[in-house]
Amino acid sequence: MAQFKDVFSTTLKVFLALLIISAVIGVAGLILGGLGSAVNSPSVSTKTETDTHQTDADALRTTMPKKTWDRGVGKAVKKHCFTEGMNKEEMVQALGEPTKKEDYAYSGESTWTWQLPSGKCLKYDGNKCIEQEERRKTIYFTTKGNVYLQGSSCQTLNDDYVYLDSRELFKKAEKHGTVTVSAPKVESEN
Repeated sequence: MAQFKDVFSTTLKVFLALLIISAVIGVAGLILGGLGSAVNSPSVSTKTETDTHQTDADALRTTMPKKTWDRGVGKAVKKHCFTEGMNKEEMVQALGEPTKKEDYAYSGESTWTWQLPSGKCLKYDGNKCIEQEERRKTIYFTTKGNVYLQGSSCQTLNDDYVYLDSRELFKKAEKHGTVTVSAPKVESEN
């Protein structure tokens, strides 16, 4: 029969071994967790991508003549759609006043939200609808007050795409006139 001191000694050794293994696993977890959070935290490159996208939105109106920009915005206003680079006044012309305006002092950015008509019924009590889908559209503005999107197509508040590409919205007006067609040159067999 085993004596108490032998059993206690073996138990103590197992307990100490488990304690050391747990400590090593804990330290490894902290190290890997620190690396994971460093990888998942907003990095300089992510911030730079956002800044670049906003800068592109701010510069969009300067990539074409003012007349072309104004003509494209006029088309957007007529179709009640918005596109990247539009300023707040142009947005009001195209979509009307938003339901809610928010300015973020820490970043200088702002968002405008339009409350849309209720969507489908989510919950009925007999034949009566007691809960409808709330619909809203939020538009993001750069620090300079221009719309920035994840694309430059012209879309409505209902997310319908009127112009699928900004090139279509801002294409130059085609000049109407006579078209000169020249006949192919025929060489003689002399």
